[in-house]
Amino acid sequence: MQRLTLTSSRRVRTINLDAFGNFDLRKLLCLSTSHLSAATKRFLMSHDQKEWLTVGGPFGNTGWIFHVDEDAAFNFGNRRFNDLWRSFAYAADRGYELILFDDVEEPMRDLAVY
Repeated sequence: MQRLTLTSSRRVRTINLDAFGNFDLRKLLCLSTSHLSAATKRFLMSHDQKEWLTVGGPFGNTGWIFHVDEDAAFNFGNRRFNDLWRSFAYAADRGYELILFDDVEEPMRDLAVY
């Protein structure tokens, strides 16, 4: 499988090509870890990924990457980690399938900073 990565400010598109030339395109939104509360960060650092609320994992020592769960994003209600779900809703509303929270990214004005 070949992988092509196209980057622009705050957006990354990864195209995976299989042996037959078929491809899939994923949109990745890069956000600052400052959009996650201290409680959410503590949970992510102290719990195994299988205990997380959605598919994701650590991104080196600087952040986390998640698949955007659209159903959860728009139905977060009063659940814990509203900061995470609001970020999911923000990404899903704009057509992103993945979110990378990285401590080197600048905060977005449209999302809360903690």
